[in-house]
Amino acid sequence: MARSGGAPLARGAGTAARAPFGRAAFVGLVMLLPALFIPVPLAHADSTTVMGAMLPSGRDGTSAIWDGSNAYVFGGLLPGNVATNQIVRYEPSTDTTTVMSATLPSGRWATSAVWTGTYAYIFGGFIGGGESTAQIVRYEPSTDTATPMGATLPSPRGVTSAVWTGTYAYVFGGYVTGADYTAQILRFDPSADTVSTMGAVLPAARSATSAVWDGSRAYVFGGEFGGTTRQIVRYDPSTDAATVMGATFPSYRSRTSAAWDGTQAYIFGGMDGNGQHTGEIDRYVPASDAFVLMASSLPSPRESTSAVWAGSRPYVFGGYNSTVGLLRHVVRYDLSAPGPPQSPAASAGPGLGEVSLGWQPPPANSYSSALTGYKVYRGTASGGETFLTQLGVVTTYADQGLADGTTYYYKVSAVNAIGEGNESSEVSATTFAPPGMPTNFLAKPSTMDLRDIDLTWQAPASDGGTPITGYRIYRSDTTGGAGSYTLLAVVGTVPAYTDQDVPLGDWYYKVAAVNLAGEGPTAGPAPGVGLTASLSAMPG
Repeated sequence: MARSGGAPLARGAGTAARAPFGRAAFVGLVMLLPALFIPVPLAHADSTTVMGAMLPSGRDGTSAIWDGSNAYVFGGLLPGNVATNQIVRYEPSTDTTTVMSATLPSGRWATSAVWTGTYAYIFGGFIGGGESTAQIVRYEPSTDTATPMGATLPSPRGVTSAVWTGTYAYVFGGYVTGADYTAQILRFDPSADTVSTMGAVLPAARSATSAVWDGSRAYVFGGEFGGTTRQIVRYDPSTDAATVMGATFPSYRSRTSAAWDGTQAYIFGGMDGNGQHTGEIDRYVPASDAFVLMASSLPSPRESTSAVWAGSRPYVFGGYNSTVGLLRHVVRYDLSAPGPPQSPAASAGPGLGEVSLGWQPPPANSYSSALTGYKVYRGTASGGETFLTQLGVVTTYADQGLADGTTYYYKVSAVNAIGEGNESSEVSATTFAPPGMPTNFLAKPSTMDLRDIDLTWQAPASDGGTPITGYRIYRSDTTGGAGSYTLLAVVGTVPAYTDQDVPLGDWYYKVAAVNLAGEGPTAGPAPGVGLTASLSAMPG
């Protein structure tokens, strides 16, 4: 259907000559914003599949809802610029599409729609001859009936987006016939069948946005107004406030569709600021206000699709591609388990019999559903790890109660709603052990005082993995067993000690190093280091 007067989504004399949204080329005004965008291409498991079922004919400018079992696709623009009034049901369980008996009151496209749990409400749209409608239509799947509501939008308009909050529908922006783009935010109350214009407005007039509801706020993506914007706008009904987020699209974008999975939004395709179509799939995470370019893309670049979240994955309907024209596709986007955690590390301690693990999350575009936790695997031989524990969304773990002086090997995997991803690279650490024996231990009468014996030694070759904290010195007047040695002194990390005022006779000594794991080998004359020093009577 051709459109005059610069209205958006216009098409030329045929579907091959697409001048969508009222311009043959799109090089107008753009909004300049800082980008918080993460384009990190990686190996991935997410994918798109063109389903066997198709829409009855190629179409774009549809809207769609999910009722818990099936998707319903409303209206659209068909080949020859003909607006359709069809309502099409798509059943994922059987991969079939069905044209319903009920129809919209007239052919229309560039509508928006919400699902309340019982009814779908379809807002506005273009109806032909350069005109649009202000109608709000209620569709009830259980009875297959479509009914115009008494309330209408304040003026005819198309290319809006809409969300359902649980009580109200909010409708954002659009193109108003005979006027221009609008920044209005409208509230529709089905129980009272009323429409209210909110005090808050979008930061600038725009149409061809997409929107999702996160449970407390709406997020409105991109749009156009004679140019395109990269903006994401958050609307909070509780305060009636619209806020431009810090994150932006990776490029100027309009005519997208979006679906919400309970944690994040997926935004499909669209058109950039140069009039080029894109097949990108982007993920927006409100909690971190960040965009992530997903590794997979739609089967071909396209704009003016509609999308639903179908419980575990999104489906994307129809659209327009500048080479192929109008599309009949039903596209399933299969989400992926996470990639392997990055930069794993293991170190002994900080406590005895303990290994500290740390890692970084998988790269954001290696998974398409939010992380729910991690699994840790452990073994005592390289490659022999078995499951140890499952954690929440954390990036550290302290493995405790381990044997001293033992090497442990670890791998970590990330988990999301789709499943467990690949394991990280292997890391290892050896738990703390008592230190080895001091070396070069000497005992001899002091040159300063003949009643003293000087002891000296050097640190052990091994500190057991944790710093030596001191030394224990033992003395005996016999070379007998361990029981004959008694603790003489405990010193710090200095490698020397003077035994003062020693009675005359032969004395035997040994020294042991101490660390967090305990005392090194000292039992008996061996493996401890025992030395003797003799004191004779002073000349008299």
